[in-house]
Amino acid sequence: MKVYIRADGSALIGLGHLTRTLALAKLLKNIGFEPIFIIRNISVKAINLIEKTNIQVLVIPSATESNEIDFDLEFKLLKSWVTNKSSILLIDHYGYKNYMFSKIKTIVDKLVVIDDFQPDRITSDIDLVINPNISANNINYKDLQKTTYLLGTKFALLREPFIQVNNYTVNKECKNILIVIGGTDNTNLTFSIIDLLIKIGKLNITAVLGYNFQDSKTVNIDVNNKYSEIVFKKYISNMAQEIIKHDLAIVSASTISLETLSLGLPTLVINIIENQRAIYEELLNQRLAVGLGEGKDFTKNRKKNEGKLKDILSNHEMRKLLSERSQQIINKKGSELVAQKILNLL
Repeated sequence: MKVYIRADGSALIGLGHLTRTLALAKLLKNIGFEPIFIIRNISVKAINLIEKTNIQVLVIPSATESNEIDFDLEFKLLKSWVTNKSSILLIDHYGYKNYMFSKIKTIVDKLVVIDDFQPDRITSDIDLVINPNISANNINYKDLQKTTYLLGTKFALLREPFIQVNNYTVNKECKNILIVIGGTDNTNLTFSIIDLLIKIGKLNITAVLGYNFQDSKTVNIDVNNKYSEIVFKKYISNMAQEIIKHDLAIVSASTISLETLSLGLPTLVINIIENQRAIYEELLNQRLAVGLGEGKDFTKNRKKNEGKLKDILSNHEMRKLLSERSQQIINKKGSELVAQKILNLL
């Protein structure tokens, strides 16, 4: 059975959609599906990311990198590619609107949509809606008789290595800091965070850069006779193994925050873009992470954030509590559960 997956990724819109759909695609493949990605040609690196997994890719020509799509063109191509109406189409894309789903349902038997914050676009043409975010149960989705909802971190779409890694143990000493802001770090927030950390004390800092950064290097910085080693990394093949090497994470309120929390790594989150706000606020509301506010205000709030960082670096009990809470909330086998629910559509 073929399952077509429509998602995009680029430096502008990030890789979150591709990351979670690839995680799901691999599990679908394991249970007998033939996943096929449909992606616009807005990023060669994004296309290569899929092709490395030996999953087929169908490419839509596009002149724009935004979430806006040329639906007339896409629908024409979909009709030519999806030759068996009994196929499943899974869409993880903000550019798809409610009227588009009704047209798509004429060429596929089952329609699955991964949604983050757009409940108004959900229609009865959709068989399965997946919102794996911590804030999903706060969204007012329509009560549709023919539509099944999978909401919340019970259905977290984590990559396979996160399912396999044993849970994290919190060290008493907090020296190894992980920073992951992602491919949309257009304001160089990563380096603002590093600048603050090296003034706090002697720390080992690993910054995972988005693929739109050009250089990776290791440097030593002397600040008041204290040395902080800063390592820049790109293209991490096993992020789960990278995460558990650290004592603390500073990340955007996106897919990466669910990944660090799923393993129990004490985490500080930053709201980078508007569509992360609900996730950011719910993580703080459930006391699963410490908030460092808006990315655009990080420098303005430097003194306040310095205090928060010093508190968590020195407070072993606080870090243990954050770790215990997060491991209870995030279901590491959420992707397996979602794959089974898709199988049950047949």
